[in-house]
Amino acid sequence: MNALKLQQAVTCFQQGDFSGARRLCQQILRRESANANAWHLLGVACLSAGDAVAALEALKRARTYAPNDAAIAENLAVAHLAAGQAPAAELLLRQLIARGDSKGSVHMRHGLALHQLGRLPEAEKALRRAMQTEVGEPDVYLNLSNVLAAAGRIDDALEILDGALLRWPGHRDAHYNRGTLLQMQRRFEERSEEHTSELQSQSTISYAVFCLKKK
Repeated sequence: MNALKLQQAVTCFQQGDFSGARRLCQQILRRESANANAWHLLGVACLSAGDAVAALEALKRARTYAPNDAAIAENLAVAHLAAGQAPAAELLLRQLIARGDSKGSVHMRHGLALHQLGRLPEAEKALRRAMQTEVGEPDVYLNLSNVLAAAGRIDDALEILDGALLRWPGHRDAHYNRGTLLQMQRRFEERSEEHTSELQSQSTISYAVFCLKKK
């Protein structure tokens, strides 16, 4: 019965019904408190709903029951980042990488943590590694451009965003960030053209991922 309810919770999560997913997970956990999958899904549902505190609590419980699960560890790191706890996130992600996890999302999030810690050269290296494996992920380009801009390398940041817009011409965040950088350089005429493109584009960003593990 819990397996069926968990699948229903997964469906709610995939459809964007995060409150429904949370409710079903809580029902499961009242009957089976050591269900790592239910704690994991509860955590990413809370994270997707913007509740970083509840996400941290649930994902820590999930990791108690599945300490070697890389997906749980990665989402716990995301929750730490969302809660402004970059040191804890960086440590978790560094441990995943040391264990051989070469996923682009892990390197990207490691770059985010390093950026929050002000370790810009290391953040750039992590994000360039992510770019090599996640060529289809625009967030990698945006985050790398942010690191380069923070280092004062505006031209390099613009080059990265130009590359992103060649792949995703309608990506709103890439247009917005590019326009902001152009404004920083006082290139007002180009900024005006960029603003027009920005209004005509759309994008969505998702950072929490749930993978159902088979028992």
